Amino acid sequence: MRAGALLLVALAAACAPDAAEDEAVHVTGACEAPVPWAELPAEVRETSGVAASRAHPGIFWTHNDSEGDSAVFALDSTGTVIGRVRVRGATNRDWEDIAVAPCSPGSGVDCLFIGDIGDNRERRQNVVVFIVPEPEPGPDSVSRPAVRLQASYPDGGQDAEALYVTDRGIHLVSKGRTRSIELYRIPPPFTAAPARSLERVQGLAPPPTSVSAQVTAAAASPDGRTVVLRTYAGLRFFDAGADTLRHVAQADFSGPAQPLGEGVDFMTDGRLVLTGEAGGRVPATISVVRCNPRGEAADSAPARD
Repeated sequence: MRAGALLLVALAAACAPDAAEDEAVHVTGACEAPVPWAELPAEVRETSGVAASRAHPGIFWTHNDSEGDSAVFALDSTGTVIGRVRVRGATNRDWEDIAVAPCSPGSGVDCLFIGDIGDNRERRQNVVVFIVPEPEPGPDSVSRPAVRLQASYPDGGQDAEALYVTDRGIHLVSKGRTRSIELYRIPPPFTAAPARSLERVQGLAPPPTSVSAQVTAAAASPDGRTVVLRTYAGLRFFDAGADTLRHVAQADFSGPAQPLGEGVDFMTDGRLVLTGEAGGRVPATISVVRCNPRGEAADSAPARD
């Protein structure tokens, strides 16, 4: 994340020290204004993804990014860390996103899917997704052994910070740092071997014209009907009822409250949880927001294939 968000860090630092508390974030589009941000503690100041637990409502899993500990943290909505779990058999080269989904389609057992997919220089030969049964959110514990699913892009290295999981597979969305924003997929089964080749599903947008439009996170709703992509500037919602995505709505954020937006997921009650990484004088934060993407008119410009 760090290199791609330097502009936004500078903008946040230009604000008065108390600006994040005193100024409201403004939202246009499919979402209401988020509830007040809660500050995260220093041990998760580089939060780079978030996933809402389905087994433990009100609990959110997060992790730090590049070369941090191979651990996930359980948070509540106030930002309090209530658990730290080391992921057995995993390494953290550049963890960028996390999802909660069935360990395999139809299994009825949820796993954490942790995307070691960051690649600022777009040179990695392979990316890795670690898959581990969702642990209990206890303090200083160790997970069951993780499955290490390795995959490569069909068109060369890509920087990606966004991952979501549906019955159709594990999906990665490229960030758009230097190239167009693309959707890729690893279809089931989610096994360690053999190494896989990511399937290109569709192009979602041309190369972003600004850092604020780069994609930093993704999530699928529990019913699989809706996918949300997070950018530094807001949220984009897609209908996921078909094999490809169709853009239906968006919400644009303005204000200093969470300029380094890094995580998004759907909660079980339909709201979204958001996390943002610390930068400059801006702390890492967590918040929730209510959105109604299905109430917005569909975008007249569909995603390009």
